[in-house]
Amino acid sequence: MVKKIALFAFILVSVLDLIGLIFNIESLLYVFKPFILLALLFLYKSSVVDTNKWYSTALIFSFFGDVFLMYSGQLPFKIGLISFLIAHILFIKIVINSNKKFSFLKILTAINTFGIFF
Repeated sequence: MVKKIALFAFILVSVLDLIGLIFNIESLLYVFKPFILLALLFLYKSSVVDTNKWYSTALIFSFFGDVFLMYSGQLPFKIGLISFLIAHILFIKIVINSNKKFSFLKILTAINTFGIFF
């Protein structure tokens, strides 16, 4: 039941943010853009039995990044960027830890394929 509520909350917040984007309603954007990440965190916590604390922490840092980037000025901008940097470092840590067979050749092949594509 909690999982269904979390899914509904995530979809509702996402749709309201999209409506704010499409119709350029700033009040919807300011309210619902950061709450997408909190709703995603709520959905993750209610869907997974053994939650990854690093993933939860990365989502929280992403939330703070969104919040600080909504304000103008250099200090909120820097704090927002640092929050996103920490979140992305945590996401990289999660991916590296999930790959038990860490192969430099596979990574090089993926980078080359991606580079050729672009």
